[in-house]
Order: sequence, then C-alpha cells, then structure tokens
Amino acid sequence: MQKSLGLFLILLSFYSGYAQQISDLRAELDKLNRQIIITYNLNTTDNKSDKFEVQLYLSMNGGQSFEKEPLIYVTGNVGKGVSPGNDRKIQWRYLTENPSFTGKNIVFKVIAKLDVDAYEKRLAQLGGADKAFNSLLFPGWGDAKVREGKNYWLVGVVSYSLVGTGLYLHFKAKSNYDSFQNSSNIPQADVYFKNSKDQNRLSRVLLGAGAGIWLVDVVSVWLKGKKNTRELNELRQARKNRTSWHFDWQATPQSAFASLRLKF
Repeated sequence: MQKSLGLFLILLSFYSGYAQQISDLRAELDKLNRQIIITYNLNTTDNKSDKFEVQLYLSMNGGQSFEKEPLIYVTGNVGKGVSPGNDRKIQWRYLTENPSFTGKNIVFKVIAKLDVDAYEKRLAQLGGADKAFNSLLFPGWGDAKVREGKNYWLVGVVSYSLVGTGLYLHFKAKSNYDSFQNSSNIPQADVYFKNSKDQNRLSRVLLGAGAGIWLVDVVSVWLKGKKNTRELNELRQARKNRTSWHFDWQATPQSAFASLRLKF
C-alpha cells in the first residue's frame, strides 16, 4: 500500500438545487493510525442553524454500486447533529471496518440529510401566531419569539422613534398654528404658519412610516408563527405515519451527495 493517495475525478456528482450542498471533497491516508480522513464542505441555502445527518458510503467497484449501509467505524463530523461549514472531517478506521480492505477501486460517497430530530426540536422551541400580540405591544418582540436571530429589538426602537418623533412634531405643528392664529405681526405669523405646515407634513410621514413598520412586523410575525406551527404539525404527523419526511412531507429534497475516487 502506497503512503499517499492519488485523487481522481474529484466531485463526480454535485447537486446545486438542493437545500444543502456538499463540495470540495478531499481525502488523505493516515497510515500510522490506519484511517482515511475525508474532508468536505457542507453549505446550506436555508437556515444556518439547521443540523444535518451525514453518512459515509463506500464503493469497492469504482462507483458502480455502493454498500447499502453507511460505514460505521467513523468519527468526526458524521452522524446526526452536524453543523454546516467548511473543512468538515470524517475519520474512517478502514481495517477495523474491513480487515481485508485493500483500497482498490474505492469510491466514497457523502450524503447529508436534514437532522429531523434536531429540526423538530428547533421548531418546537419557536413560537406560533399568538406571538404577534408581543409585536403589537413592542415591534420586534414577536420576532424574537418566532425567529432565530438577534437584535430584533431594533425594529421596536426604530418604530417607536418614528412614532414618537411624529407625535412630537404633530404637537409642535399645532402649537405653531395656534401662535399663527393669535399673532398680530404678519411677518411673524407667516413664519408660524410655515413652520406649522412643514412640521405637520413631516409628522405625517414619520407617523406613517412608524405605523407601517409596526403593522408589517405584526403581520410578518403572525405569518411566521403560523408557518412554524404548520411545519411542526406536518413533521410530527409524517413521523407518526412513518412516511419518508424528506420525500412526502417536504417538497424540496433535503439530501445531496458528492463522490470522489481514491487509489492506494
């Protein structure tokens, strides 16, 4: 057995339409520890908080067919709970798995599927449509309940600032208009009237913008909460019926694979 591995036909298959992509497969032989180290990138176009179930398959006939079951003597970024990212590693103890392993005509295949258990747990922690009431009290509060992320409080700060400034200008405009009506000095009265008109116009713009952000946030939280509840119920029902969730429950395929060929 040679000390190095020759790489051929790297990345035989690549599915870019899937929610996650496996790319940049590499391999190296750790002869001292009798293991092969597979390195890959796992990227997702969906939620970065998703976890994946990664499995490593082996072909001994150049990729014409693969073993039905994934390799089991593996460690590293494999199995359930794998986070997306670059330079994920899988260590396979080849002689422990197969004492007669020769390394001839082998092709590895890495498959990544959404970790359904982790996904269900994450959905269960998110709020439903009732969290729209939180955003009704303070914009952004509901977002923190139904979405994953930070700094949603900024939505409330912006909305409250716009509404508060709009109300302040509204009362200033009213005060200037009262001064205009009570002024006997025509030039000064014109200044009061102009200020009142400008402040009233700006007040309406700010109040409209603040109220618009507030309303959009409440509606978006309600819709996201409804979606969270629907997806959680559909997932649980699919699992209860023992259906294949990634084909029957969800329209978008949730698995992808890529292969590479190695030669000892």
